Amino acid sequence: MAFPQPAQPLFYPTQHIPARQRSKGSSSFRRRFNNFQKQVFLETVIKLIISSIGLCLALSALSIILSYYQRQQNRLQQVETELKATEEKMETLQENFQQYFDPQQARTIMQEQTYWADPSQLRVVWLPSTPSKTDLKPNTAIEIKHP
Repeated sequence: MAFPQPAQPLFYPTQHIPARQRSKGSSSFRRRFNNFQKQVFLETVIKLIISSIGLCLALSALSIILSYYQRQQNRLQQVETELKATEEKMETLQENFQQYFDPQQARTIMQEQTYWADPSQLRVVWLPSTPSKTDLKPNTAIEIKHP
């Protein structure tokens, strides 16, 4: 591929170039170089500003996500605590249900609910600890016969 050649050659060593033209050419080169430096600097500043804005947006989104995560963790902990309490209550109710509907424990439940005693059982009465002539020890159980 052939590249286009400039209309005038930039420099011939045998040709004499006046001082004015040299300084004029070098000053235009300096202006072009300074413009290029300004463009690069401006491009770099714009990239930094855009990157800073992106960083701020990312940090704010991260803070929102972290606060949401903390709220969810707190709510999960509350739900787990409520679940544990409910499971304990359910176990107690299930034990009571099994006890109340067990045919073998019908007499025991009847005794607990109505304070009636089974005729085959004997009652025990605790006496207060008062000194007496008999040799009873304090808080001794006495068996009472059925009337």
